[in-house]
Amino acid sequence: MKDFTYIANMCSFPLLLVSHPSLPVKNVKELIALAKARPNEIVYSSPGVGNTGHLAAALFESYAWGGMIGPANMPRDVVNRLNQAIVDTLKQKDVIDRMLSEGTVPTPSSPDEFLSYMKSELKKWGDVVKMAGIKPE
Repeated sequence: MKDFTYIANMCSFPLLLVSHPSLPVKNVKELIALAKARPNEIVYSSPGVGNTGHLAAALFESYAWGGMIGPANMPRDVVNRLNQAIVDTLKQKDVIDRMLSEGTVPTPSSPDEFLSYMKSELKKWGDVVKMAGIKPE
């Protein structure tokens, strides 16, 4: 965390698990039960093991985010000017409408709010990685 300056959170978007409507399940619990009952019959696609898409399945309700991060120890006045420009942009109706139409939710924040959010994300995802036993390769 100390290697960066957290300027602003800008957006969030859901990570999804979807199935074809012909599959006779209504939730993840039913999908898991069906897959166990019919081994080697249920096929899926995945963005890959160990990446954000894969790890999100451990939480079943998760959002990715987009933000602006700079190098460590940026001058606070520069951070504040960048943050204000981002927040002002994310409050414009046309920007909000465009982002929402693409499935992205504007999430303007102060630098301190973004740092706090990043600390909570680091803890959450660190716990998921530990629980899954994932090791660096």
